[in-house]
Amino acid sequence: MKTTKRKRMGARGSNGVIIHDPVLDELIGMQVRLIRKSQNLTQMKLAEGLDISYQQVQKYERGRNRIAASTLLCIAALLGRPVADFYVLADAFLAEANRQSPT
Repeated sequence: MKTTKRKRMGARGSNGVIIHDPVLDELIGMQVRLIRKSQNLTQMKLAEGLDISYQQVQKYERGRNRIAASTLLCIAALLGRPVADFYVLADAFLAEANRQSPT
């Protein structure tokens, strides 16, 4: 994963669980890219299916823009995958972060 200079602005809930971190946006975007490429689908074709620009797809895949739940649902439908498949890396990140979190 490419390291960025963006400041981590993760917020934790009252139980110490991470509820937002920009890294999560990057991890979900990476999964979109991996699944899209595994199906030999171009960014342009995915963008056409979503009725957005291919540049927006690039931003999603790089984690520069957060993917709305409704958009992720459309991406999942277009790629024929369950939404949960896009959270594989994010789930691992959260599990590790919460394991290291002081209680």
